Amino acid sequence: CWEELSVFRKVVNQLGIGIVIIVMFVFLSFASPYFFTLENLMNILLQVSIGTVIAVGMTFVIITGGIDLSVGSMVAFSCVLIAMTLHIEAVPVPARIALALLVGVASGFAMGAINGLVVVKGHVPAFIVTLGMMSVARGLALFITNGQTIYMLPPEYQTVTAAKLGVLPIQVIYALVVVMIASFILGRTKFGRYLYAIGGNKEAVRLSGINTGLVE
Repeated sequence: CWEELSVFRKVVNQLGIGIVIIVMFVFLSFASPYFFTLENLMNILLQVSIGTVIAVGMTFVIITGGIDLSVGSMVAFSCVLIAMTLHIEAVPVPARIALALLVGVASGFAMGAINGLVVVKGHVPAFIVTLGMMSVARGLALFITNGQTIYMLPPEYQTVTAAKLGVLPIQVIYALVVVMIASFILGRTKFGRYLYAIGGNKEAVRLSGINTGLVE
């Protein structure tokens, strides 16, 4: 009996969130006739796709024992830069879309790099640094747009961001690709093992000769 209880506890500890999600899914399927429909399920996947990509990045940070409060604001600021770049009419639309995506990725990389450098080189707690970046990124986004929505984006941009492959939104596919790449990095690469090691005992990893600041 105690062995069975121990096995049950291990299963709950490892799959607790998954079990809760399955129970909620089954309950809502019976509670509403509109929940378990293809249209609603695709809508749910679409809504969680952006959060999934952000969560993957946060996973890398949390594994090392860190925290990042600025991810939402950085996404907002990057989206503002993307929208503004898409309004540069002097550039042809295909090149404009490529440039906008490059600007969005570069801005996110730059803000993340600033966070990392201040934490590692300035020895400032990640909580404080990312809290400050959250305010800066959000403030810049509001300042640039004056609190107004940027609209009238090129229709061609939707082929990259809002297209569908069959019934599956392309954003969901992007999220799945990001999850698979992250899973491979964490489970199959030396860098992934370093992340887990730093989260377990950073000082021991440093004394073993690994550049913990570079990994973080």
